[in-house]
Amino acid sequence: MHRILGSTDLRSGEKAELWKITAPDPTWADRLLGFLVHKGEPWLWAMREGLTGGLQDLTMNFYECVVEDEVVGNITVLENLSRPVGLLQHVFTLPEHRRKGVASALMAALCYDFRLRGGRAMFLGTGYRTPPFWIYYGFGLRPIGETGHMRWLPQEDFVEDYFSPGPISVRNTRWGDWPLLEALYASTEDWVVRSTRLRLYGQKSFEGPFLTLMQALYERRIRQSLVMTKPDGAVVGHATVWVIKEVPGEPWLLELLVHPNFRNQAGEMLSHVFVPPTHKLQAHADSDAWDKHCLLRSMGLWREACFRRQVAWQGRWLDLHYYSSHWAPE
Repeated sequence: MHRILGSTDLRSGEKAELWKITAPDPTWADRLLGFLVHKGEPWLWAMREGLTGGLQDLTMNFYECVVEDEVVGNITVLENLSRPVGLLQHVFTLPEHRRKGVASALMAALCYDFRLRGGRAMFLGTGYRTPPFWIYYGFGLRPIGETGHMRWLPQEDFVEDYFSPGPISVRNTRWGDWPLLEALYASTEDWVVRSTRLRLYGQKSFEGPFLTLMQALYERRIRQSLVMTKPDGAVVGHATVWVIKEVPGEPWLLELLVHPNFRNQAGEMLSHVFVPPTHKLQAHADSDAWDKHCLLRSMGLWREACFRRQVAWQGRWLDLHYYSSHWAPE
């Protein structure tokens, strides 16, 4: 689906049209994929699948600046939920059209559109205090700590509301979780060691790691990827069982992140993790994450090893404890 949002005068005096394309839209697929070809794989894979056939539960909006029928600028926003949570990505202007206000015109259009539809929060990643950082800052996005990971909260109490305690259910991860997991991993009060496989330590954007996760699911390098959700769709927990193919015997590694408000309900998600008695399942927890230690023990895992001073974090060293299932090799 595509529609024109309006027109604007660029600083050069050129007239530009502002378009919104919502995937799937095969009529725009080649045009957009060609414009964003520099992104490379697997980003093009996700866009190609979205534009041609759609991705489960994920709304993919492309905002385009068009001058004389030529696309000169793009911003993509991934969304989910009826009151959307968004993830802004793929900001690009053709070199010969830069410094004309293209990015600012697209940002103004998408922010208006997002707010009009009841948008609650939008996240993005950029270089800290770089020129693009200040463009986004001017539209209300603020850094999370001293990083280029930014968020805009049209709903000021979004964090408190999104992570407010309530009942949960468990299901498999799907494409629509991309912006929702971004909100979870943006949380600053959670465990330091979040994923060694995805190199996630402390608060960090999940934009790129999510794509790595989905690619691994398609390639069967992951046994399970589960999310804990509230009735309103908010994702408040995530667990992944990786197949460690680099090691003969291919042990499995469980990695998880659960928001503090839902740690006492995480057992429901972990009960869905399949642990065969003839295969080894491992998990790890840093020395600060004692509630994670308790969760792993509640699964019946036992502490197999401890690597002292394994993770350097904010001027100090953390131990990394490894847990294992009770298993009997065939």
